[in-house]
Amino acid sequence: MPPEDVNVLKNELSNVLKWLERIELALTKQREETREEIKQIYERLDNQRDAVNRQECERYRERCCSKQDFRNEQQDDKIMTMMLCLAKWSGIGVGIGLVLKYWLR
Repeated sequence: MPPEDVNVLKNELSNVLKWLERIELALTKQREETREEIKQIYERLDNQRDAVNRQECERYRERCCSKQDFRNEQQDDKIMTMMLCLAKWSGIGVGIGLVLKYWLR
C-alpha cells in the first residue's frame, strides 16, 4: 500500500475516532439528563403519594373525630338528663352540684 493511501486511511480513522468520541460524549450527557429526569419524576411521584396519604389521613381523622364528637354529645346528653332527673328527685342543690362537677370537666 502506498504511503499516501496509508495517510488517507489514518486521517479517515482519526476522523472516525473523533466522531465516535463526540457520539460517546453526547450519549453520556443524554444518559445523565435522563437519569436526572427519572429522579425528578420519582420525587414528584413521592410528593404526590405523600399528599394523597396526608389527604386520606385527614379524611379518616375527620370521620373518626365527627363520630367521636357525636358519641360525646350523646354521652353528654345522657349525663345531663340523668343529672336533671337527680335534681328533680333529690332537690335542686344536689343536681346543680352534679352538673357543675361533671359538666365542666
